[in-house]
Amino acid sequence: MVCGFAVGPLLWSPLSEIIGRQPVYIISLALYTIFNIPCALSPNIGGLLVCRFLCGVFSSSGLSLAGGTIADIWNIEERGMAIAFFAAAPYCGPVVGPIVTGWINVGSHRLDLFFWTNTAFSGVVMILIGMIPETYAPVILKRRAVKLRKSTRNMNIITEQERYKLSLRGIIRTSLIRPITMILTEPVLDLMCMYIVLIYAMLYAFFFAYPVIFGELYGFNDGQIGLMFIPILIGAGFSLVATPAIEKQFKAICKVRSPTPEDRLIGTLIGAPFIPISWFILGATSFKHIIWVGPVPPALPLDLAWSSATTPSTTISSTPTRSTPHLLWRPRSFCDLEVVPPSRYSPLRCTTDSVSSGRLGCLHLLLWPWF
Repeated sequence: MVCGFAVGPLLWSPLSEIIGRQPVYIISLALYTIFNIPCALSPNIGGLLVCRFLCGVFSSSGLSLAGGTIADIWNIEERGMAIAFFAAAPYCGPVVGPIVTGWINVGSHRLDLFFWTNTAFSGVVMILIGMIPETYAPVILKRRAVKLRKSTRNMNIITEQERYKLSLRGIIRTSLIRPITMILTEPVLDLMCMYIVLIYAMLYAFFFAYPVIFGELYGFNDGQIGLMFIPILIGAGFSLVATPAIEKQFKAICKVRSPTPEDRLIGTLIGAPFIPISWFILGATSFKHIIWVGPVPPALPLDLAWSSATTPSTTISSTPTRSTPHLLWRPRSFCDLEVVPPSRYSPLRCTTDSVSSGRLGCLHLLLWPWF
């Protein structure tokens, strides 16, 4: 599924600029809902992997189009709060998963129930998405032009999008060549992509560390281990509470001069030092003779550094294809990270591995001199 996250944005981002955001959301989410069914019914691992890959492709529309949708609705000065909620959603989603599926596993020990639950949830979300109107201005104008041509019979009423229609070559160039070009020619963008990947690496490392720490050291069951992720949700709530104060400072900057993408990194500069600190605390408290409460708080500050790091791209452009580069970086790194941590974490090495992750987290601080 993670590999599908890298492929999907190459399709959905340019397609949304041709037919609009709403049809892409509905089509992709409907296909995602449908392909969760064969995941539940798959008789072998091969069929499951194929269906999960397709689920990743179809579900990636939310990640690739959300920034463009927010930019469609809010101007630069006002979109910070919306971006904070958007950043919290994909961050909290992987956290809610272990909480729900952990108790499903404790009660039933059935893997297929994970997918049936996901199918039901995505079906409800698809209905809600269908109620959201189109937000992409060129498509809205195009629809109005079609109505005016029918009512006035004046075929000269056309929009800029209709006047300069994208060819197949142009679509391929937009979806494939532009993100790669940006990765190869924009070092600042690459640094931000690597920074976001590093934060996500810290989050996903918790998914490998907690089953070892709380499952093997403290003897918790899957449901109880899932509850240990709740501090990440609480930390996301703290991030949302802090966002208005950060936005107030950003709006003050906008009154003095034109805002730059770097002005959106105020929250990141505040949250970055807490990443290595949290991992050092996790390493220092991951012992069986220490009460289980010790390793829980380190997960609190992760979202503050992450949520502010996603806003600069929407300050640069409202085009979804501009956010495709970091969507290409992130899943590719996940594929590596999902292989490495299981081989590193063990009950006897929890402390050493967590401290090593804390040292890796210190890379966050290397970005400070540039801002």
